[in-house]
Amino acid sequence: MKRNWFKKSENIYFITNTVCGWKDVFIYKKTIELVLSSFQHFRKKRNILLYAYVIMPSHLHYIIHLKDKKYDISCYQRDFKKFISKKVHKIFRDSIETKRPLKAENIFNILNLSNTYFVNSYNYLKKIGKMVNQSFKLWMDDDKPEVIVSRKFFLQKMKYIHENPVRKGLVIEDKNYPFSSARDYIKLDSDVIDIAEF
Repeated sequence: MKRNWFKKSENIYFITNTVCGWKDVFIYKKTIELVLSSFQHFRKKRNILLYAYVIMPSHLHYIIHLKDKKYDISCYQRDFKKFISKKVHKIFRDSIETKRPLKAENIFNILNLSNTYFVNSYNYLKKIGKMVNQSFKLWMDDDKPEVIVSRKFFLQKMKYIHENPVRKGLVIEDKNYPFSSARDYIKLDSDVIDIAEF
């Protein structure tokens, strides 16, 4: 019998993190840069390899390898989501207080979002937070990381990640989406973030 390419003990996961109410939080330069810098931060701090990612307006998909066996997936999820949530809360709160709402990225003009949407999203995430005794709640709780158990499964998930912007009508080809590792795999100008070699 052929041995699986991955073993569960190798800690490679496909992860989806979704914003509460599917609010389009990752359409602003500051929040997108925050996610990219967070990937880099955890790569260095926790010795994590990032194989593929896409930052969609309301959610993230990515494949990571937790190389430190003492750092399990629940710890990673807790730390990563908390890290981003605190910083997104600060970005939104500061923008509201200074009366300078963030501007949506050009690629997302298809969404036709106004400053009112920005304020409403912030108020919604604050309201959800209060329901669970928090000042702000960014992420849904129902994400269940999937263990990558074979090369075939890895490739299926990577394809799913890279084609997500195409399925959502944001671009015609995955290589045109700037907030994804698709460009890394076809060797375009991909110095945005360090992607581990597959």
